[in-house]
Amino acid sequence: MAIKYIEHRKGEVGAESVEFTITAEVKNNAIVTAEGSIETPDDFHARYLGTTNTLLDVESGLSFWVHIAQGRFTFKNYDKIEALFGVIHNRAR
Repeated sequence: MAIKYIEHRKGEVGAESVEFTITAEVKNNAIVTAEGSIETPDDFHARYLGTTNTLLDVESGLSFWVHIAQGRFTFKNYDKIEALFGVIHNRAR
């Protein structure tokens, strides 16, 4: 059975400060699907639409290689997402 996690974070893409959300589905202690959305700033998607960029999570220092589409982003790999959720879950214990 898969478990879905949603995490709201603050991050950076280049020099831009952004707020982003990751929705990840975990099965057998591994990420099976993950997608994200970027909430700010307003003109962000017009400038970054269709580009591949590095999204930095400010608190953890982890970076993600992402492809930015309209209002959302997709990840190029899941390894650091697993690390991010591991950091969050370990801290909560």
